Amino acid sequence: MHKAAPEHRFRDQLDQGKRAEAFLDIYFSRWFHIHPVSLDTELRDGYDRIFQRRNNPERLKIEYKADWQAVETGNAFIETISVYEERKPGWAHTSQADMLIYFVPPRGAVYMLPLPAIRFMLPSWKLRYREVPAPNQGYKTYGLLVPLLQLGRFGNVRQVATMR
Repeated sequence: MHKAAPEHRFRDQLDQGKRAEAFLDIYFSRWFHIHPVSLDTELRDGYDRIFQRRNNPERLKIEYKADWQAVETGNAFIETISVYEERKPGWAHTSQADMLIYFVPPRGAVYMLPLPAIRFMLPSWKLRYREVPAPNQGYKTYGLLVPLLQLGRFGNVRQVATMR
């Protein structure tokens, strides 16, 4: 029997996310100048950072995601519906980022995937993997449970320090 997902508390999720962002900023600052974006840009365009390579002017729009549960489930939560009650599409459909950085803090694993590759795989993943709700306070988010091994096929995987 499948156990129901616990309800997520926005404030707790936000605090954990901010800690993970700071950790990732420090890690990636070895190779990139990192520019946080405004909250307006983050909400409107769906990315968290702009990375600029230290040795050339190339800029990449980056979406950070941190998932503490993935270490237990072995799956990434690829958000397909942001707010079910409003039929609001999730970041997998709407983010304007060039790259997704999916961080599993307890394992210290960082998956770096081009967002176009994720969008390309969505129809296939929808046929193969379960789409499940993640209850939040007052609304539900839905996402596909994609095995972390599958994510590793479409991008780079790096081992970094663990974070609890």
